[in-house]
Amino acid sequence: MRKLNCKTSFFIITLLFADCSASETPKTEISKIEVKEAEIQKAEILPSLTPALPKKALNRIDLSAIKHIAKGRAQDGTLEGENFAKLSIADDLLAHGKDSIPFLISKLDDETKMNRGVVDFWYEAYVGDVALIILIDFFTRNDEFTSTIPGFSWDDFLERGNDRDSMGEQILRNYIEKHGRKRIKERWQKMWEQNKENIYWDETDRCFKIKKSEKE
Repeated sequence: MRKLNCKTSFFIITLLFADCSASETPKTEISKIEVKEAEIQKAEILPSLTPALPKKALNRIDLSAIKHIAKGRAQDGTLEGENFAKLSIADDLLAHGKDSIPFLISKLDDETKMNRGVVDFWYEAYVGDVALIILIDFFTRNDEFTSTIPGFSWDDFLERGNDRDSMGEQILRNYIEKHGRKRIKERWQKMWEQNKENIYWDETDRCFKIKKSEKE
């Protein structure tokens, strides 16, 4: 066998090291990719394991803290406090899902008087009035008009009929004078007892609906 000179030997050794390095590079790159994929998978899993923020207890939600109800539905951020600051009361209620409904029903006969101006153009307002407004909003589609419960829109529920001259407050006062707040509470309570198993929150319309009465 022919002997290799020093230069030739050095060249062969250099090639061997180069081959080793080349063969190791893909492994290193694959290893980095695997680590990255593992980190991504971990990041995707973690949110589902993160506990939800603590909910404010229903008995700590104070409807009398509402100083103004702006135009639109309560769930769309219309409840305001002092200096028209947005309140989280609707979000606090909805954090409890449909359990917020019997809580609001329990307030329908509450005659705690609220500051004048809570509802635009109303002469006076009570906690029971505000609870009714929020309840009706929670069951109103995002067109801000159509109730998801037949007969439970403001005008239908309060029996406006053909009276198109009276303001919304007067329609409520007429109903209370005729039937009392007790009747309002009884009707909502009956609705709850008959439908509570089928009530669900529709995120698209951002309102409560009743499965058995839905006609999509």
